[in-house]
Amino acid sequence: MKKLQILFALILAFSIVSLGSINIVNAETSAEPEQTILIGQSNTDDSKSVRAYKIKKGKMVATKKRVSMVEPSKKWLRYYKATKVTFDGKSYWKLAKNKYIKDSYRINPIKHDSRPQPGQEK
Repeated sequence: MKKLQILFALILAFSIVSLGSINIVNAETSAEPEQTILIGQSNTDDSKSVRAYKIKKGKMVATKKRVSMVEPSKKWLRYYKATKVTFDGKSYWKLAKNKYIKDSYRINPIKHDSRPQPGQEK
């Protein structure tokens, strides 16, 4: 009888854990392939960076860190490999583990297919 009670308690515990994890929002998985993006210049100010976000306690929160559009030497633009994800109905670009930027007019995906390959004419 005691073994049956332990078995029932284990099954109940596993079912509660599995039901509780249904509500976890996961922005990690995406059907979108990884793309190369470039951060563009702002229309309203001289900002050369955008705000970085992270997932904390199931919510997307802004961090104090920013993602720059130029290399520290200021001689060339910085390209990022990113995946587009959706979190709470809003679009973000995932740059690294728990590092996101909001999708906006400043984020420009690079279309590699539209560029001619060496030796090909337009």
